[in-house]
Amino acid sequence: MDRDFDSESNFEERLIEDEERNDQRYYTTQLLLSIQGLGTFTKVDNMNVYAKGEKAEGALKHLCQQCKKDIPDKPIARIYLAKYRAFQLNLINLLTCYPQDKVLSYYVVILMEQLTNVDRSGIKLQTPNAPQMLDTLQEYKLYFLKPIVLQTLVNHFAECIQIDQECRTKVHNDMIELIVLLFKNLLSIPDIEETKIGLESGKEVKRNLQRNFIYCMIKESVLSAFIYISQDFKSSFMQRIAIPLMEIFYYALTPFDPEWLLRESEQEKELILKQAQQYRLQKQQHLSTIPNRHSRFPGLFVTKRVLSQSGQISSQPFHQHQVNKLANQRQKPEVRALISKQKTIFVKPLTIDLYDAEKEKSFKEELRYSTIDFLIHCFSKLIDQAFIEMNKEIVDSDDKVHYFVLISHFLKFIRFHCKQNKEDNQGQLSSEFVSVQAALQITQFNFIYSNLINESTQLRKKNFNYRIFFAVINVLFEFLMIVRELSLSVEQTDRRNSQILLQTIVTQDIAKAIQIGYGYCQFGLFNDQMLSTLVKLTALYYDLLELHTQGKAWSIRTNKLLKKKIKKQQNKANKGRKRKQDQPNEEDNDFIEKGPDEENAMREEEDDENEEEDDENETEDDQPIYKERRCNFVSEFAIVVDYKVLEKYFYLIKEDKLLRNSSELNIAIYKYFKRIVDTLKADWIFFQLDFLYVINSIIQNKQLTYKSEFLNLIQLFRRIGLSFVQLFKVNRLMSVEILFRFPNAATKDSILKNYQDSVAEGDNNQDNYQYEGPKKKVIWTQKEDKILIENYEKYKDCESPEEQLSLLLSQNGFTIKSPAEIRKRIRKFRLEEGNERAIALYQQQYEMISMKKVEIMAKSVKSLLQEVGEESLNLFFNNLFSTLQNYIDFRGQESIEMPIPPLDKLQFEYFEKGSVQAIFLGLDLKPPSQGEIYWRLQTHTFHAEINEMRSTLNKYLEKAKKIDDDQIIEEFQPLQINSQKKQSDSKKKVVENIPTYAEDEFDDEKEKQVSDKKVVEKKMKLNKKQKELDSEEEREIYEKYMEQQAQNEQIQKDVENKSKDNYDDIFD
Repeated sequence: MDRDFDSESNFEERLIEDEERNDQRYYTTQLLLSIQGLGTFTKVDNMNVYAKGEKAEGALKHLCQQCKKDIPDKPIARIYLAKYRAFQLNLINLLTCYPQDKVLSYYVVILMEQLTNVDRSGIKLQTPNAPQMLDTLQEYKLYFLKPIVLQTLVNHFAECIQIDQECRTKVHNDMIELIVLLFKNLLSIPDIEETKIGLESGKEVKRNLQRNFIYCMIKESVLSAFIYISQDFKSSFMQRIAIPLMEIFYYALTPFDPEWLLRESEQEKELILKQAQQYRLQKQQHLSTIPNRHSRFPGLFVTKRVLSQSGQISSQPFHQHQVNKLANQRQKPEVRALISKQKTIFVKPLTIDLYDAEKEKSFKEELRYSTIDFLIHCFSKLIDQAFIEMNKEIVDSDDKVHYFVLISHFLKFIRFHCKQNKEDNQGQLSSEFVSVQAALQITQFNFIYSNLINESTQLRKKNFNYRIFFAVINVLFEFLMIVRELSLSVEQTDRRNSQILLQTIVTQDIAKAIQIGYGYCQFGLFNDQMLSTLVKLTALYYDLLELHTQGKAWSIRTNKLLKKKIKKQQNKANKGRKRKQDQPNEEDNDFIEKGPDEENAMREEEDDENEEEDDENETEDDQPIYKERRCNFVSEFAIVVDYKVLEKYFYLIKEDKLLRNSSELNIAIYKYFKRIVDTLKADWIFFQLDFLYVINSIIQNKQLTYKSEFLNLIQLFRRIGLSFVQLFKVNRLMSVEILFRFPNAATKDSILKNYQDSVAEGDNNQDNYQYEGPKKKVIWTQKEDKILIENYEKYKDCESPEEQLSLLLSQNGFTIKSPAEIRKRIRKFRLEEGNERAIALYQQQYEMISMKKVEIMAKSVKSLLQEVGEESLNLFFNNLFSTLQNYIDFRGQESIEMPIPPLDKLQFEYFEKGSVQAIFLGLDLKPPSQGEIYWRLQTHTFHAEINEMRSTLNKYLEKAKKIDDDQIIEEFQPLQINSQKKQSDSKKKVVENIPTYAEDEFDDEKEKQVSDKKVVEKKMKLNKKQKELDSEEEREIYEKYMEQQAQNEQIQKDVENKSKDNYDDIFD
């Protein structure tokens, strides 16, 4: 049963497979018949001659149709045509043997163009058939090295070009386009990789296939023909083939370095000697690492650095260590696919080996002539037309990359060419930039900048196009180099053009895009070419910025749009100003009476103007207006200074990369480091372990110290090292701090100042927690109010009197108040109305507070006299005041709070008492904050304040001896509000402006309701005093004061509960 079920289930699949096999057999037979119909070889006089078939045109049409149906994932027709070698045996012979048959040649070129198309062959998709198809395309390309094949195609091309544009038919234009696309496809076929050469037989021929093909194109005048037709793009047909022509020149001319192309033979000899010297140094360095004894002797050690950045020492130098492998890792980590899949923007460099320069001298001369010919006759015209095509959505991203690379290549070429002519003209730079004027227009720069912003502002990293960004920064670097060369030109027009371009460049937010670009520059991406280009662009951009701005501030247009409402308001304001300027005499004639006709005419004019304003606003709203920001050179350079950016710079110079880098790159790195140290004064950013490790290795490298080109960089690194040593003498914890990045400016400042600022801020925060309350209200003392009232008249005429008064309070040792808090206090005392009103309010507020303070002090002193006696109390306070004076002598003039710990068990017992704590509050001592157990001496307390405390305490001691408790209450009891409802309401109000030393002990509601005679007499006296109050403001002040006393009492109880447990632990 199981077998029957299986057979039934697989029956349909077998039918489908059989149908596919039958279709495939039919498809292959049809292709084979079409190939056989193209023609065969026959012998004529013992010679093999190719004869076309009777139905060759029909066979070509059928093969073209089958090739069109191919998909890149599975190009079946191309695979079978490659299997039967139809291109090599049939198409080449049909093209060369029957050039007079125009129709046959037309279909042959169509099929050749389809078979050589790289995109349709599936090579870029990395399909299973991709290696086979790549070998096939390279074999196709080999047959175009024959002169007869190129001559035949050039003849067909010339015949079509010679016909006037008006007389050409569609077939002529199609033939021209097909030949252009055919050569574009052939040039886009890559050479074989160097690693595969030697592994398989017959691969050596494909090593320099591209260079040989370009040489054949130049020799057979194919490149000259393309230069000829690229001089005119007025017709729609030429505009259609502008992009393919640009691709041809990209593949044919950009692989050759302009510096090599323009170099003379004597310069080549000098370069050969320089390279030979560099090779000897590398060989000497390699030989120094080879041991001269067997590895079993423990005299030689080898150090390897693994992923964890820790050194690995081994005594076996011949043992192969896996450097990029962790301890518990099974396999070596693979490179991320995001990096490995990125294809470089440059084609394979085809610069001829310098040792074979004489052998290839003719090729170099012909290539130089063709390059200059293209630059002079058709570069600007081709770039203008390609610029129009680039703004269309049809253009592929690869076309944009090739467009930018072509421009950057020829900007570099013209720059070296002008430099060479400058040496010939004895230092005078000749004006030869006319040939690249299309690439130096402001519209071209705006297009480059727009692509830079579009790529650098991608929301997702996967949407970021690395190749476009690399091409943009490459062309921007060459663009800025040309601008700098224009500023040094002899011609006045060139210098004026450079100033115009600089004015446009400076107003763009290039620094932000560069900073984002560093984040996308991963290590190893494009063989670090992208990172090197970005480093050189950064140095060049800030050189031009510093030269143009000369220390002045300027405005930069960001990529953020303004809102429409803001734009309308700005437009209305500007038009209102224009009206006032255009109609200055209308106000003088307002007193003249106007008739009804004149008034109606005026109204109609106003209505017309309003309608015009609305129309203009609508048109102006369509145009985007971007936000601007003011900046200077220091703030603009600070954008690109970051730890992540510094990591990229140190990556380029670590180990021996300085010796391998170009001189331009090393100079750019030095300028960046020098601006950080000299311009920003931020050498502290180098105080990191990985940075200091690289700096030390460069300073200790003798190969670098003996060369003059690295002298400035080494001296700069020594300055950084000396500043680090000086900081280490101040802060001994720098050995730990260099292990971590500084997260913010506050942490950096505290580390550089040995944590002094952080300690002071911590104390201030604890003070605010102790006294502010739940809503963090600002607390003012009597002395602060006094200073504020006395000095307001001096600073009220300043631009910012609040800031001046805040600075004055901080200089006197009080807590820092913000300008908003001082402004609120000024309104509280009505200082704007005059000092008399402020003094009256000040006296009314602090008279009641002083009365309550007297009551607290009197109660506390009286209770202490009854509890411990006069001698013990005097002894305690004498010791306390002597201790405080010693603290002040030790502190000096510094504003630092000093703790007051109990020195013996007697003092501890006194510190626990609530009456002593109330006296401490009255003497302006600071109670312990959260997390503290000791009372503290205020920052503004000195010897004069200690003497004042002593005299105040003695005065109350004398009074406490003479009076009873009843008299104390009657004499010093402050005013109260009769209504209990008002008292309960006053407790719910927000507390403001209560002095820090004020403290009260509320009586319970049950004690207030006791019907004693003494309490009744107190209330009667308080009612009399309450009637003497003139305004409700005094009542509000007192109500706020009473509510603060309740909060202080609760804080004091919490402090006592915590302090008892802490003191018990100490003395146990």
